[in-house]
Amino acid sequence: ALVFALVMALYLRHFSLMSELRRALRTRSLTIALQPIVDVGGKNGDGSDFRDIRTPRVAGFECLVRWTREDGTSVSPSVFVPMIESAGLGSELARCVVSSLVSSFGETLRAFPDVYVSLNLTSADIADAKLLDEIERMLSTAHLPATQIVVELTESRGDESSSAVAEGLRRLRSAGHRLSIDDFGTGASNASRLASLSPEIVKVDRSFLL
Repeated sequence: ALVFALVMALYLRHFSLMSELRRALRTRSLTIALQPIVDVGGKNGDGSDFRDIRTPRVAGFECLVRWTREDGTSVSPSVFVPMIESAGLGSELARCVVSSLVSSFGETLRAFPDVYVSLNLTSADIADAKLLDEIERMLSTAHLPATQIVVELTESRGDESSSAVAEGLRRLRSAGHRLSIDDFGTGASNASRLASLSPEIVKVDRSFLL
């Protein structure tokens, strides 16, 4: 009886949390934080000389999703993002993130056109033509060029080799987006993946640098 009660309590808690999460997606209540991507050295824009590594600069930002519940408590992305994916609501998350990005940071990005933001999308998102339509519409309405939004392809169970994904990638690149692969060397992020996707940016896993 005690085990049954515990299982029921966990189920009801998950059900309640999922219901609240669906409501947060529907009302665009999820927020984002921008994590700086620092350039510590390299060539100047004209390719002439290496810049002094003692003067790092912020080259861009990674878009991180955050959820604060109605009672004021925060839920870790490691908890709610898998819930969203398992419920098949990944496209709703992408819409929510882009909406929050343009409303919260659109003015700042317009003021700094050389700074980019990295946006996480799964292969299923990229294969969703309707979602891409909505993302481009939101960016256009906010007067944000595609060159400022880097699409970071996250690992998922989707088929990256499908024709729908290939068409989505072609469309994104044609619009001016660059493609980034995260954590190269771990999971599905291997050399064959690089060969098939040809990303403009590769983020190497820290284990390769130790």
